[in-house]
Amino acid sequence: MGVNRLINFGMPRQALILSLIRLLDGLVTGILLVSIPLYTAELFPTFIRLPEPILIGLGVSVYSMMNSILQPSLGTLSDRTGRRKPFIVSGYVIIGVCCLAYIFNDHYETFLLLRILQGAGISLVFAAAFSQMVVTTKQPYRGRALGAHQALRRIGLTLGPMLGGSFYVLFGLDAALLTCVGLMLIAFLLAQWLLEDLPTDSHHKQVESRTFRQAGSPEMGFYALGASLMIVGASFAMVAVLESEFSIRLQMTVIGFGMAFTSSSLSQLIFQVPAGFVSDRIGHKKIIMLGLVMLGLTTLLMGIVHTSTFFLVLRFCQGIASAGIIVPALAMAANLSRSGQEGNQMGIVSMGYGIGSSLGPLLTSMLIFVSFEFSFLVIAILILLCTWVIYRYVPKDSDIARSSIE
Repeated sequence: MGVNRLINFGMPRQALILSLIRLLDGLVTGILLVSIPLYTAELFPTFIRLPEPILIGLGVSVYSMMNSILQPSLGTLSDRTGRRKPFIVSGYVIIGVCCLAYIFNDHYETFLLLRILQGAGISLVFAAAFSQMVVTTKQPYRGRALGAHQALRRIGLTLGPMLGGSFYVLFGLDAALLTCVGLMLIAFLLAQWLLEDLPTDSHHKQVESRTFRQAGSPEMGFYALGASLMIVGASFAMVAVLESEFSIRLQMTVIGFGMAFTSSSLSQLIFQVPAGFVSDRIGHKKIIMLGLVMLGLTTLLMGIVHTSTFFLVLRFCQGIASAGIIVPALAMAANLSRSGQEGNQMGIVSMGYGIGSSLGPLLTSMLIFVSFEFSFLVIAILILLCTWVIYRYVPKDSDIARSSIE
């Protein structure tokens, strides 16, 4: 079977292999989500003496911020070398070594340095993986391919916490961390044996601004698409900060609140591939704007929800909306990206979600002092503004398709 021969719903063999490997790093990320708070509680701070919740939050945040900030620059480095496989395998080595080092560490400051290094490792994977997806997929099938790619990693993120929690209860924290090391070793070996460094597609031509009818241009389009992912990350993360407020208002238990979170992850997982299929057919920009409108409406209603059932329904709908934004946005960014600059330009877009996930809780913690409802109103207005930015600055799908064949 040739490397670029399409299988199933239009996903090339190399893209499928990469997506299956990324399921493994999704599992590791999920395991660490439940392991890091437990691990932090056992450490001894030497210089950084802060309340335990802040120490945990700092350990989580530096990982996300490093992943987000480094993606464009690492993507640029990948573009210049013309190779992606070394970045992916190096990233898995760094993540695995850091997980192993956790077992032998007792100090919080060392842990923080390891988390920063681990964030750089996953950033290596992200930057190169999205670039690899661009050069291995064709424009008519990109939405569905990226949808499957995101869905497979989401499966790992969903199963990881359950796997990590089970290993912790049955065998202890070290067993959960060793599981991460083993999964990274498998991912490294599969990437080393099965992934190929493919040249940039000769048909993937540079997109020129002059071909577009509207004010939108490729350069502004990347930042606009990044903004759409940032607002998704912010709207999702803000709810976690308000857990106690929701529990009081809706008389919810911890289990009930967890079910609401699971419902959004589940709907996002279910609808990522369909969102890719539909956006390939009727246009990525239309689906992104529709997803933003849906996200804005559900976010606004979240501020006035009074029953736990309605809250669960809204979270499920938010997952659908996010799938309708993230997958088409990545597909459109891939279509807009220029030959030889895929890593940098995809990195600009993909880092948006991580930044939003970091800034969303911070913004919410300040807005909540005005009122509970006000925090959701402000985020809903920002989502509406983001919808206008997409309309104004992202080129039409028809113009991108026309430019690619000129």
